[in-house]
Amino acid sequence: MKQLNKAGENLGGFLQIWAVPKGDCYVNLNNVTFSTTENIYQIYCSPESLKFTEQPKETDAKTYYNTDVTGFLPGNKEEVKDAISAMENRWYQVIVKDANENFILIGTAAYPLKINAVLQAGKNVADLSGYQINFSGKTITRAIFINNPF
Repeated sequence: MKQLNKAGENLGGFLQIWAVPKGDCYVNLNNVTFSTTENIYQIYCSPESLKFTEQPKETDAKTYYNTDVTGFLPGNKEEVKDAISAMENRWYQVIVKDANENFILIGTAAYPLKINAVLQAGKNVADLSGYQINFSGKTITRAIFINNPF
């Protein structure tokens, strides 16, 4: 008999996100090593704005997953705009850290995710200003849990 037991700790939400250029990380079982860390972006997102979905899609040939990682990067500043511009039109593997201290690798070198960032600013003083970011793509495997890579 197989059981899916209730987890001892099951806090929701993600705390951190890292964008790793495709091919800059190598996976051996649950261990990740990097060829370089100079091109990795550690991205701060507003609390409770990070979300990850992995929707399976069946085809005649195989199952693939519509994969999305979204979050809100606050601040409409020159350095944020420059970083977003540098990241656009490139492919990434994404690492997230959840509230249970788990690290998850999303995407592979063969099936990476692409970033899209939309600047938004409200008309009222209380409205948020910053970038709604989204890493998305089609993957053929689910995201994997990895050991602390940093």
